[in-house]
Amino acid sequence: MSQEILIALAVVCAIVLVVLVVALRRSIRPVGKTDVEPGKLFHVAFPNGTRAVGVYTRRGTPPETVRDQLKLTTAAPVLFIVGGAGGMSAEDVQRTQRIIDTIAEFAQKNGLIIIDGGTESGIMQMVGDSRKRGKYRFPLVGIAPLSVVKFPGYENLSAEAELEDSHSHFVLVEGESWGAESALIQDLSRCLSGYGTYPMLGMLINGGNVALGELKMAIEKRIPMILLEGSGRAADQVATAIKTGETSQIMIKQIVAEQADIQFIKTTDSPEKVKERLTQRYARR
Repeated sequence: MSQEILIALAVVCAIVLVVLVVALRRSIRPVGKTDVEPGKLFHVAFPNGTRAVGVYTRRGTPPETVRDQLKLTTAAPVLFIVGGAGGMSAEDVQRTQRIIDTIAEFAQKNGLIIIDGGTESGIMQMVGDSRKRGKYRFPLVGIAPLSVVKFPGYENLSAEAELEDSHSHFVLVEGESWGAESALIQDLSRCLSGYGTYPMLGMLINGGNVALGELKMAIEKRIPMILLEGSGRAADQVATAIKTGETSQIMIKQIVAEQADIQFIKTTDSPEKVKERLTQRYARR
């Protein structure tokens, strides 16, 4: 048998294997006590005693529908946070947590709603921890694909993450992978702010390719953004490119070319400086 035929057979086998894996993943049905159906509210009782309300939404569901289902019908200032904590040192994590603690305190005092990815990892866990430690009551909404998460009462054999136990609300979206939630994070943020009745901002902390895509999506929608400079990866790459005009990455070049409303907070900034910057941004209408 010639080498060309062997290579062709190997390619065919690889394709078949990928198709089988995808089919198997889609066929695995999560099991548990919680009944998760499109448009139907469900409740999550976490082992630490906290409870949250959630809804599963199909792709293309209007954000107004999600708002009404969650009973978050009073417009308020909103901050959505995207990114991660990949590659952070212990010192980086400590500095980032301090910034997030300050943001959570600001949210409590100024009636903000915070929206993030909702899982027990990276910055989402940090935000939840800040809300829990401060005993804050501001709405903390986590949005993630249903297919890749699990939570008490809903075991999912395909899960890649657990829901974070200090969020107050969850929106689980239709989709097979991370990134399926990105558009709704931004659309729901605009909706909950009353479409301009109150200020709405986005914040990028660290992050990888999905977060870069979310930043690009936000600036194309003319959403003001804050980058946490010093948090690493995407946030620092974009910050450096904006300040120097130099980058080899196509998506970052596109982001810089937009000349968007992007400002910076540094991980070394004092709590007072962070609060001052947030006050300036949220004073705008």
